[in-house]
Amino acid sequence: MDTLAWQGVVAIASLGAARYTRGLPSLVRLICIITLSAAATVVALVVSEVLTLGDPYVRGIFWRLTTALLLGLLGFAFPAIYIWKLVDVGKREAWRVALFVSVYGLFMVAFYTMARRLPMERDDLTNRTSMTYSYALRQDMLACISFLGITLMAALCGVSSVSAPYTAFLYKTRPVTESDISQLETSILSTEELITSKELQINRLQLQLRGRAHRSSTNLVSKMIATFRPDDVQRELNSELSELNALQKFRLDIMDDRTSALARLHSQTYAATFRGRVHAALYALFAIYCVYRVFNGYLRLFWWSLSYQNRDPGAGGPRDALVVALARGAHGVWSQFTTDNWVRIIGALMSAVVFATSTSGMLRTLVRLRRAFKRRGSSSGGELSVNPILVANFVGVYVLAIATVLRLNIPKSMSGPILTALASPLRIASVQLLNDVVLSASSTATILALFLSSRLEDDGGFDEEEKYE
Repeated sequence: MDTLAWQGVVAIASLGAARYTRGLPSLVRLICIITLSAAATVVALVVSEVLTLGDPYVRGIFWRLTTALLLGLLGFAFPAIYIWKLVDVGKREAWRVALFVSVYGLFMVAFYTMARRLPMERDDLTNRTSMTYSYALRQDMLACISFLGITLMAALCGVSSVSAPYTAFLYKTRPVTESDISQLETSILSTEELITSKELQINRLQLQLRGRAHRSSTNLVSKMIATFRPDDVQRELNSELSELNALQKFRLDIMDDRTSALARLHSQTYAATFRGRVHAALYALFAIYCVYRVFNGYLRLFWWSLSYQNRDPGAGGPRDALVVALARGAHGVWSQFTTDNWVRIIGALMSAVVFATSTSGMLRTLVRLRRAFKRRGSSSGGELSVNPILVANFVGVYVLAIATVLRLNIPKSMSGPILTALASPLRIASVQLLNDVVLSASSTATILALFLSSRLEDDGGFDEEEKYE
């Protein structure tokens, strides 16, 4: 029965991943589907591990299978996809394959070297027999991927922790009215009329050129003169074609503006309702918590610097009050984990919650920063596109990092499938210090970037309309 339940989890995750990854090449799509399915299974395994649900033997099988799949895909398959796309050198396939093999080999050497230099606690199993090279390689890969996942998790959480209060308290937009939408629709109609007239003019010029070519003489000299000296009709046709392309692009831009304005008008209408006001109040409370989280990260860094001389960086330090309260409640229900273990586990989960809750605000902040720093250049800022390959890679790394944090905080007195499936590769104190450093650094970088973008606005770096998009 447990096996059927886990197979159902894998099947549901695979169906959702297959629907999300439509349009990708078949092999790349298969890799993304397996990665997303394995990540969803790991999430279910984490929940079952904490709640001790199901048969431990069956959980152990799925733990080993999913972690092996994730390590293989994240460590070998996804780098191969990125490098293959990177080394597109033209039509010579042999040169591309040779360059791919060289770059891929250098990447694997750098990856393995980085893994060997991480602060790890290696098990005695790696030195017991001569048959442990694969185990040591697996442990190194797990340490390196978990290190990257924890770093990425802390960096994105830092950006989200700044973007949430910025979106809630500082980012203001001009209210959209029905008059604005009517003006945009009028502009669209006017542009379409201009496009229609340009198309008629282009058709007339093309017919005129065809008639002139049909009536032209077969004299070779006349043809050579016409080739090297285009007539006025051809020049006018080229001018009309360029103007038509500009008008069509302008129409698409106005239609995008109308779609954005309609969405903002809908948001304004929703914000005026009771549910909208409750949602705004809850988001404001969440933004205040994010501000507290950022300052708490700075305080923890200050504590690390003071306690470093004692060579005990894992001792003490200010903690997140909300996380501590939740940890004490969880310890009262599941006393197998100590309060400190629950603090670290819930802290990692809260980072995921902060990132997921403020995703829209973070994307809006990133789009604004991109537009601000590209406005002075030749290219204009646009919307950020989300690649399914990057999403699958990010989800796999993120989930594996969360599982590793859970594994690091399971007491050694407990026995479970996760203990054998995931080795304990990283030191807890190093993980805590890494999380605090990256979180504070990304928060500081986001604050500075938002300040610089505001200065660009004050200096006229934006158009007046773009300031309120």
